[in-house]
Amino acid sequence: MKQDLRCGTTALIAILMNNDLIIGNLGDSSAILIGRTGGISLTINHDASNITEMERIQSAGGHIIKVGNVWRVQGMIAVTRSIGDPQYKQYLISNPQIFNYKINSSHSYLLLASDGLWNVIHLYLSLI
Repeated sequence: MKQDLRCGTTALIAILMNNDLIIGNLGDSSAILIGRTGGISLTINHDASNITEMERIQSAGGHIIKVGNVWRVQGMIAVTRSIGDPQYKQYLISNPQIFNYKINSSHSYLLLASDGLWNVIHLYLSLI
């Protein structure tokens, strides 16, 4: 059986040790910490609309093109960091961003989700 090794993936991980929350993010998933006062975003998306990521890709010789409503690296891929995607490796990196937070009794939930959920939530919120 021939394997297709041209695809890639993103990753989001959370580790809680005592009151220390460590988040590792690579791609377009997001972490939200929900507490008594509401929710707070804990991560930064690595997509082609992110100015810092866009500048990094352009300095590597790549280009960002808007296709429909989505900015894409080389006109093809929406994320700027991934695991895999070997045909874009000169522009994409697989280094996650690490975020550290202190958790206290006012925090109730941690929500980790891919862009699939967040896109639906943002669409729903825009309709109400």
